[in-house]
Amino acid sequence: NVSFSNAANSTAVQSAGNYLKSKGGLLFVSANNNARDEGFTPSTALIAVSSTDSNDNLSSFSSYGAFVSLSAPGSNIYTTNNGG
Repeated sequence: NVSFSNAANSTAVQSAGNYLKSKGGLLFVSANNNARDEGFTPSTALIAVSSTDSNDNLSSFSSYGAFVSLSAPGSNIYTTNNGG
């Protein structure tokens, strides 16, 4: 899982995804949180994931586009952070 911005457009991440795919693995990347079509090229080596809200609609902040392979709940999700 790679969750930093623009991971789907990174040549280093693409290379890692290709390597992982050759070994039978999957690499999931964030679609970004810019509320726009990022215009990234779709890749068979990366599974780009956008965010959905509690009504199963695209979250207001989630990026989208032809490169997105999967959407998953991402709004109002409990998580951990530094310092508790």
